[in-house]
Parts: sequence; structure tokens; C-alpha cells
Amino acid sequence: MKLLNLSTKKVYNMEIKNKRLFLGSISFFFISLLLGLFAYGLFFADDPKIIPTILLDKAAPQFKLSDLDGEQILSENFKGSPTVINFWASWCIPCRQEAVELQQAWNEFSPHGLQMLGVAVGDTTTDAKKFIEKYGVTFLNAQDTSNGDLLLDFGVTGIPETFFIDSEGIIKKKHYGAVTYDEVANFFQNNKTL
Repeated sequence: MKLLNLSTKKVYNMEIKNKRLFLGSISFFFISLLLGLFAYGLFFADDPKIIPTILLDKAAPQFKLSDLDGEQILSENFKGSPTVINFWASWCIPCRQEAVELQQAWNEFSPHGLQMLGVAVGDTTTDAKKFIEKYGVTFLNAQDTSNGDLLLDFGVTGIPETFFIDSEGIIKKKHYGAVTYDEVANFFQNNKTL
């Protein structure tokens, strides 16, 4: 009986050691994975505001919108010029500073061929117009009335979000968060038509 009891204890102790070893190995694996991802993001990843999209280097989705006065806007009207499409909302805090930066870029580069379209998301026309007036926005703006279809077509994941489209209608960059004048300037300088 003592022999059986001693043997059972050894088996039990071995099972506990094996479980500890197994759990320790799994813990080590996940901690190593997290540290590896952190290191990759810290040293090798691009700007975290640039979100990968399956639309990159593909034709921008076609759309038909109405501007804030009810005039029709067609996506084909933007072909032949580098274009910035910005999804924004009047209730969006980062959109406030971004509106100033986008307007500054519009003032400088529109005479040289830059096209820009703002698309108000989740806003009433009245709120969108108040926002545009408050921040002195003069570039073309529309309201998304597609019941979310346009957001899905572009793969929008949050507000604000900006798409940089070359003169051939190809999406070259997707930016999440408030975009800056410098980003628009850099895009335009690298994609302007001659």
C-alpha cells in the first residue's frame, strides 16, 4: 500500500512539474511574441497613422455624392489630378485642427492642380455647414448619404481618415487621424501633374 502511495505521489508530482513547465513555456511564448511585436512596431514599422488597406495601389471606389448645397459630385470629376479625400465630422475633435491644415494646403496647391473633397460623416447638413463656416473651409465638401456604403467602399475605420489618390485615380496612401499640411504637401509634390 505504501509503495502504491509513493508511486502515486511521484506521478502526481511529475504531472504538476509537467503542467508548470507547459504553462511556463506558453507564458514565455506569448511574452516573447508581445515583446517582438512591440520591438517591430518601435523599430521597423512605418508611421502608425498609416493604415494598411487592400485598396492601396488600386483604383479608388466610384461614387456619386451631393455637395452641401445639393449639387451632384461624381468620382470621375477628380480623374487627371492628384486628389485628397478626407472623411470628417463636425463632432470630431481632431477634425478641427485638420480642417485648418487642409485649408492651408488647398490654398497653396489648388491653383497648381490639387483636388480636395471633404466628406461629412454622421452629420446633419446644418452642422456640417456650420463647421465649414467656422473653420473657413473653401474646398469642396459633401455629405455621406450612402447609408455607410461609401465608408465601406473606402474601408473607413474611423474619423478622421484621409485618402491620397494620384491623377490616375489610384489610392496611394490611407491616413488615419488628423492629417497635416506637410503630408498633403508631400503627396502633392510627389504626384502633381506636369
